[in-house]
Amino acid sequence: MSTRNLSRMLGGLFKAPRRRQPDPYRVSRPAAKNLAAAHDIEIEQLKPGFNVWPPKALAEEADEFAGDHYANDWDEVLERVQAYVAALAPAKA
Repeated sequence: MSTRNLSRMLGGLFKAPRRRQPDPYRVSRPAAKNLAAAHDIEIEQLKPGFNVWPPKALAEEADEFAGDHYANDWDEVLERVQAYVAALAPAKA
């Protein structure tokens, strides 16, 4: 066996493990989940993406996402949840 082949075989065994990629949604995911739970907003996980359903207390006319509840990622989910919470605020006051 040549030195080159041996180094290729052993090189795969002794490589450092790949570094884990940072979670881009580590802040938005728990924020969206906690805010949604506090305001009765449903987050439906799809493959891929999510549907974010408004709380029952929100009037249909006040739903700015009517007809399009789909979000691509947790950042968009958080934006929609925050929009629903903001729409609920005047109703509660």
